[in-house]
Amino acid sequence: MKTFLIGDIHSQIEKLDNALAYIEANTDDNTLAVFLGDLFDSRGTLSGSVEVYNLVRAFQRKYGAVVLNSNHQDKLRRHLSGNAVQIRLVPELGRTIREFEESDVDRDELLKWLESCPYGYIFKDTTGHEYRCAHAYFPSWVGGEIDERYGREVTGEGLVRKAKDLMLYGKKHHETKKRVFWWEDPSTVPWTRVAGHYHCVHISESSIVLDGCCGEDTGRLPLYEVESKLLTYF
Repeated sequence: MKTFLIGDIHSQIEKLDNALAYIEANTDDNTLAVFLGDLFDSRGTLSGSVEVYNLVRAFQRKYGAVVLNSNHQDKLRRHLSGNAVQIRLVPELGRTIREFEESDVDRDELLKWLESCPYGYIFKDTTGHEYRCAHAYFPSWVGGEIDERYGREVTGEGLVRKAKDLMLYGKKHHETKKRVFWWEDPSTVPWTRVAGHYHCVHISESSIVLDGCCGEDTGRLPLYEVESKLLTYF
């Protein structure tokens, strides 16, 4: 059994292609891959949003991979749904929208897929240790027990707005409104909290954060193998 956690991609098709080729070369008959979100919206010179979408969809169909919802994907979903999104404040989102508009990707199919992405995912490794994944933060009061190896998706159905905001955007200080780097504090839960989102990489027994600033020219895409505890950059 092998479990792969894939950090924020931000429309970097070459880095993603190399990471998925690595997974395929090291897969077995019982492989689980979890994309932690932010597939789109490049801040760098290169952007391949459509190519990333097509490659992730093909990989998902072949291996049954989990693709988590995230703040950048949710903005694209809201735009496609006809809701007002301040694109001028997120120019990389405008770039992604233009790429999809100039492609032959079916708009309704893209929207349906974005809506299907769960807010969280819970699974256990081969030792029985539990991992709870969300793009930014998995609240301790969301989830529940699982028994099965391939875990359970946490969808938006039944989630309150506070939970959705935490899972997409993370915790913020109630006064300064700045991001809270939750992995710096001692954990009080018996499972490992997994996220991307924070423009850093951190690995410990209680916390995994995988965001190598992939969407920037000097950034890298982190890939973490749960069972072997191996971290690789692409």
